[in-house]
Amino acid sequence: RNIKCIIDHALIAKTDVILATMPYNSSLKETAMAGSAFSIQQCNAISRQLQSQYATEITLVDLDSLMTGVKNDQFADLGHVTEEGKMTKASILAKVILNKARANSYSK
Repeated sequence: RNIKCIIDHALIAKTDVILATMPYNSSLKETAMAGSAFSIQQCNAISRQLQSQYATEITLVDLDSLMTGVKNDQFADLGHVTEEGKMTKASILAKVILNKARANSYSK
């Protein structure tokens, strides 16, 4: 509910909303970190559900789909990324933000 409330307030203020799922190192999923991986998956499911609920009103960057199981070498542990992982996430998010900014400037 907290995220939904933040989204609602941002939309009322005419602020762009960009959500991102949380990627994780899936090679550690079967270790003692399995419970944490499950919690991350639950959070990602909530983000995806919110995106489908708000449809075109918000943007979802699915870092989980782009990085989990694909870029496990960019994680220092289950959820913390290395410098390379930071660059990957930053690059993906920057593209989305820039595209959103360009679209907004064209619509004015």
